[in-house]
Amino acid sequence: MLRLHRRLIGQWKDDQVLYDVDKKKIVGQLGTPKIFPHPGGDVALSPDGKWFANGSKKGDTNRFVVYRRSDGVYGRSEGLDKGSYAGDVRIDPAPRWNRANNAILVPGIAENKTRQMFVIHVVAP
Repeated sequence: MLRLHRRLIGQWKDDQVLYDVDKKKIVGQLGTPKIFPHPGGDVALSPDGKWFANGSKKGDTNRFVVYRRSDGVYGRSEGLDKGSYAGDVRIDPAPRWNRANNAILVPGIAENKTRQMFVIHVVAP
């Protein structure tokens, strides 16, 4: 019989956690508060489930952490200008994985002050 694990990734206090919907409890944690200083940010799980990305803002920039779930190896992006847009014209910083599980697409403001999409390539050690 096939059993689906219905789990959500979310924030509990300062931690990025796994919550089991059926058990109604936290069943795991991703990284540490040092790795994910803003666990309530925009998140995305890679299509193969092996990688996790967390995006959050710091000042006038969006920053992204990519975390390998198997061993906790992670990398942190440089800040991307998030612009001063708000309301209906804001830029949603949610990372989006490609199908090959080796890059995320993220928005930002380019040097010429236009909205652009940027690719962050994941190079695994």
